[in-house]
Amino acid sequence: MRQSYRETRHLIRADIAWRCLFERKRVTRLTALRLMFHPGVATVVLFRWQRFFDDHHLRVLGSVCRWLNLVMFTSAYSSRAQIAGGFLVVHAVANYVDDGVVIGPRCVFFSQNSLSRSPFIEPSPGAPGDAVAAGGGVPLVENDVVFGMGACAHGNIRISALCNIGMNTLVDFSTAPCSNLLGVPARVTTQKSAAPE
Repeated sequence: MRQSYRETRHLIRADIAWRCLFERKRVTRLTALRLMFHPGVATVVLFRWQRFFDDHHLRVLGSVCRWLNLVMFTSAYSSRAQIAGGFLVVHAVANYVDDGVVIGPRCVFFSQNSLSRSPFIEPSPGAPGDAVAAGGGVPLVENDVVFGMGACAHGNIRISALCNIGMNTLVDFSTAPCSNLLGVPARVTTQKSAAPE
């Protein structure tokens, strides 16, 4: 689905608003302008424009945004990833989001986070480039999920809403909502109760 110019601006506003809430700052134009120079915001804004340019056949500009993210922040986000508004990157270092990954609203990356296909599943010969046929696939992340520093999620899994994934944790299975995960491979340490609606 193509991302329009209006939608791109709306997503950037949602990203900045969530960052202000996270840092307990008032959302003003001056605050938003200052945050544009924060590496965590800049990497997300570059991804938003990369996605917009690639969707509208301006691939040279999309490649420039992708290259800037790689050079300045050693991060790579696929234009075919779907990341909802309120995406917050605390430290813009070495993050990777693969093709087809879906990330819900208000998710937080700390640094060195990776969401991708499992590196241990080869595509089947009958479907070149399609790891899903061999049981692979990419993660689907619901809303309000926090990835600690170095946390990774691989394979055809669903990380449910309100999960916290601890530092250097590898998640390779679907999780229940409100889970706290820790370790390699991940294990559920506690399950918190859902916030009242």
